[in-house]
Amino acid sequence: MSTKKSNEKKQSKNKSREPLNIEKIVQTALELLNEVGLQQLTTRRLAEALGIRSASLYWHIRDKAELLQLLSESICSKLHLPDPGLSWQDQVLSFAMQYRATLLSIRDSAVVLLETPPLTPKRLLLSGAMFEVLFNAGFPPKEILMASMLINDYMLSFVKNEMHMSQMAQSQGISAQEVMNNAKIFFSNLPPDQYPTLISLADYMTYDIDEHYNYGLQILLDSFKKRLQE
Repeated sequence: MSTKKSNEKKQSKNKSREPLNIEKIVQTALELLNEVGLQQLTTRRLAEALGIRSASLYWHIRDKAELLQLLSESICSKLHLPDPGLSWQDQVLSFAMQYRATLLSIRDSAVVLLETPPLTPKRLLLSGAMFEVLFNAGFPPKEILMASMLINDYMLSFVKNEMHMSQMAQSQGISAQEVMNNAKIFFSNLPPDQYPTLISLADYMTYDIDEHYNYGLQILLDSFKKRLQE
């Protein structure tokens, strides 16, 4: 065996013997999540990526459910609390913008958050911060919870659908814009006697995704503001 190959083998062996901790497990899991997606992220595959046996991995995490909780906490740790110097509407908007940007940077992150309860430290901190924004705006306690849930559900569902469209386009070897263009063509060519309304809306099947996201947020905020004024 050559000296070069011997050194490479030693380096690989030493790497596999590096101390295993939660931080390393989560970082490797995030890398796998971006590479293969949530459906293909298994504890067996994670153990292989870490260079260990599955049994060794279970010394650190109980199962995939706990792994997803750890991933959700890591994803949310990238988020910053709302700026209290802004109006309550702008605090919600600015947080919603960074929320979407963060989720879009990590494959299937919206699904990870949807499938895990928000009970980890950073997620609790973010929830508390949003509650405080609405409390300071004058919302009654019951509506604080409902309004926060509506905002959270909207953001997660929107990003989940946005990611799905992007992945669908990628699987077809086209862009998300081309998916919308194809939808426009499809609706334009429907039988006019059966689908006149759909045909009339065909030109709007291609839209600015950022504008779409902001529109939904503004609808929510306008309705919340109206309730405060009642």
